[in-house]
Amino acid sequence: MTPNADFNLTEHDAVLGLGSNVGSEQEKLSALRMACDHLAAHPAIRIVARSSVYRTPPWGETAQPEFLNAAVRICTRLQTTELLGVVKSIERLVGRVPTYRWGPRVIDIDILLYDRFSYDTPDLTVPHRHLLERPFACLPALEVAPDVRLPSGLLLREAASELMQTARLDRVANL
Repeated sequence: MTPNADFNLTEHDAVLGLGSNVGSEQEKLSALRMACDHLAAHPAIRIVARSSVYRTPPWGETAQPEFLNAAVRICTRLQTTELLGVVKSIERLVGRVPTYRWGPRVIDIDILLYDRFSYDTPDLTVPHRHLLERPFACLPALEVAPDVRLPSGLLLREAASELMQTARLDRVANL
């Protein structure tokens, strides 16, 4: 009898933020959906929820086109650094070309949350260091993971309540 390759593999709960601001609104939406298709096709990733898509102003470097932003909640057998490698590979497949920090991009995929895990290296910080400052990341994350707890033990919706009171995002589509 051959052992099942999936037996005893731990699945992790993660939330990924997606953004695009290159091209027309339809091209941006297409990039978000293409990224989701690539995520769903990966054998160690299962998408369990998709947020709405929101039109949002740029953050950080503001002299650039508006973004479309969304989030997906996934179950994955990948560890954080493996997941980072996969999302960077998907960004390249969808057409991302490195520019400059917070610059325009065809697609951006960020690991916002990963279990109740806290991780901080030069390449990756989880929870995402700006999650609770950016409505365009936080609102879609809340939409797909209203029950998720941060490493501190706080529910995401509790930690983000003040931000969400003032956030005004323009919902434009379903992911």
